[in-house]
Amino acid sequence: MDDQPKVPPAAADVPPLSPALRESVRDLMARLLQASDAVTVNNLVHDLESDALDTDDRRADAAYVLGQMGDARALNPLIAALRDEDTVVRTEAAAALGSDQRVARARPL
Repeated sequence: MDDQPKVPPAAADVPPLSPALRESVRDLMARLLQASDAVTVNNLVHDLESDALDTDDRRADAAYVLGQMGDARALNPLIAALRDEDTVVRTEAAAALGSDQRVARARPL
């Protein structure tokens, strides 16, 4: 019997979330942020536009959540994200804009 305490794994040793679980987490984030305010939208726009973030996943998640929120303040940043270097960020921005009825009724981008 080993009396040594169990040491939790380092964050780097934790495997990434499965795609299904990640989608569930993202949907939960979007629902929690439905009652958005200016600070939340501004923070997400900052995340979307930031070059300083260490991962494009966070920027892609910001595009996804902004799309789910449907806040008009996110339209221009999402349109700008269509030109992002990262494919996933561009895809999430396009999906976010495609689900927005205001954009669907607008002239083609």
